[in-house]
Amino acid sequence: MIFQRDTKKRFWKWFVKNKQKLEKFISTKDRTDYGIFNELSDQIKRVNSDLIAELTMNEDSFVLVISCDGISASIEHVQNLAASAPNISNWSIRKFRHPMDPKILNYQGLELELDNLFVDFELDMEREKVDITYYIPNLDDEDKRYRSLGFLYLDHVLGEFNVMTRVGYIDFELLNKREPHFIGLIELRNVIEQNLY
Repeated sequence: MIFQRDTKKRFWKWFVKNKQKLEKFISTKDRTDYGIFNELSDQIKRVNSDLIAELTMNEDSFVLVISCDGISASIEHVQNLAASAPNISNWSIRKFRHPMDPKILNYQGLELELDNLFVDFELDMEREKVDITYYIPNLDDEDKRYRSLGFLYLDHVLGEFNVMTRVGYIDFELLNKREPHFIGLIELRNVIEQNLY
């Protein structure tokens, strides 16, 4: 346990020391140098190998999102690292990817639009989970980017914590045509919030 505490402390010490470089990286529109971001990724993985860092800005501050990339076993590591964060001026520290409504996401050159993704679902109130069949246009089972981008959309639209704790079984299917009972991901988020909390 002492070792874990020390790795968290070292991470935040490194973060504060490099905060200006990280701010410059976030503020640069046409990035070519990812050196400081790669260092950040290395540093956070020293705390726990499942952790990842995402950087962004909002109107008030720079934002560090501490994520475990959907790995439920590492929820506690995200919570502990975030809880140990010092007060850092101009920065907001967030646990997990928060729900939002991105119109288009790109993963390794593959783009999908939120409006073209649909699910069919079944609520399991006993398990407090929703099982889904996820319909993606042009889904190619040989191209792993489709599933990765599908999961990225789930994390961003439903919220990473919801995906880890409220989504059960996920089956991926090719979207041939939208059936009347299919719903979008934003509607699925509403189903989860209304029925599973």
